[in-house]
Amino acid sequence: MHEQRYSQGFSLAELMVAVVILAVVMTGAMVMFTTQHRTYMGQERVLGAQLDARLVTEMILADVRLGGFLVPQNVGIGGIDGGASAADVLCASDPSVIDEAEIDQANGRFPGASLQATLGAAKETLSLVVASMDIDDSGDADFAVGSGILVSDGADTHCARITIINAATGTVTFTPKTPAGFSAGVGATRAAPAVIYELNGTTLRRNSVLLSQQIENFQAEYAIDLDDNGTIDGGEFPVHDMTASDPDLIRGVRVSVIARTPSEDPDFRSSGMPVAGNHDPGAPDGFKRRRYSTNVIARNL
Repeated sequence: MHEQRYSQGFSLAELMVAVVILAVVMTGAMVMFTTQHRTYMGQERVLGAQLDARLVTEMILADVRLGGFLVPQNVGIGGIDGGASAADVLCASDPSVIDEAEIDQANGRFPGASLQATLGAAKETLSLVVASMDIDDSGDADFAVGSGILVSDGADTHCARITIINAATGTVTFTPKTPAGFSAGVGATRAAPAVIYELNGTTLRRNSVLLSQQIENFQAEYAIDLDDNGTIDGGEFPVHDMTASDPDLIRGVRVSVIARTPSEDPDFRSSGMPVAGNHDPGAPDGFKRRRYSTNVIARNL
């Protein structure tokens, strides 16, 4: 007898069917993985923008609360209104330059730095009395390159960033220039070191130090007790432009920060940048955004 041997295996047709089934399964798995990964990355970018907006807002609020601490009230808080198409600039006097030992000895507010000459419109340089630049007489320099400076006579107030200092002559160069119509003369005018918040594109800086590259808009609105009756009445909030307002009468600030994702999502269509302050809304696009808006009382004003 001859032993019969059977050869076991797959036919070509069976193999092709298996390959097709496997391809279908793998394609579905890859689509699901890609979708989930895109969703995860999108949510991660949104959470990053949300965290940036929250942390930036908290830092700004902390500075505003301390604005005016132990310095003249008219150089406590100031800003530049960006209008309908640009972000605002905000300054708050910097309490970190005041030595703790001097605080214990202070009897009221320090006088702040005084001017040697009138500061007019469209200027980028001012002259301070050298002896007054150390506002707390601690022996340490109070004004620094990259930091902010607030200058006011109680009527005209300018918020700027220091670019050059000549400590020997008291000459301070700053940006931006003073606005049209600005005039602060010798006498009542005072200057104080400040923290300054500026937005360039989506890059927000505090005293020239990068805080976030995801902030699309930054707005500051002021509560000003114009009749000095102790309450904020109609028409006294929100005030966007401080140009014609007495900074002594600022009682609070509303800060609005809008953060957006670094890139657009092709599967998402937003209604554009939301309204904040007196800034116009943006056109619809694919960016996802988070907005924080908070009111804070200026405790030292």
